[in-house]
Amino acid sequence: QMRNEKLMARKNHHNTSEYATPDSDPTRPEPVTYTSDDALLAQIPLTSVLEAMPDAVGVYHQSGCLLYLNGAARKLFQGSDEPASMRRSWRERFEQLQPGDADGKSQPIERWHVARLLKGETITSDQPLEVYLTALNGSQRHVSITGAPITTPDGKILGAIAVARDLEEQ
Repeated sequence: QMRNEKLMARKNHHNTSEYATPDSDPTRPEPVTYTSDDALLAQIPLTSVLEAMPDAVGVYHQSGCLLYLNGAARKLFQGSDEPASMRRSWRERFEQLQPGDADGKSQPIERWHVARLLKGETITSDQPLEVYLTALNGSQRHVSITGAPITTPDGKILGAIAVARDLEEQ
């Protein structure tokens, strides 16, 4: 009880957020006090956050090469996160995935999400890129893609993040 009183006093005195568990449960970790939610967030690896996403997530370098694909993306596109596969340019990926519309008409390369994102455009869920793709195993996928450039505070584009949702599974 003394320990809980000290924690409460510290919380009220320093205006911290308390993420504690009951002392009575021995299977739970010790209470942890963070000075801000940012400190708690800093403890969670970014890859863990991206892997938890149910939608496909890809992170691109400013050159257009993939830096990261989460598990949902690897499954959806039958892709690989091996270095040789990741180093392919976005133009090579465009050719490989053969994006087109419902009638089978090829999509112009300028409309490809990576080209748009790396030019600074944000693709929102209000106007996503809807496209039919050929996954690496030859299966056809109907996907909705959104994304945004990743920038420095002064606006320099470092890369982009894209999120794809399989429209066949909805």
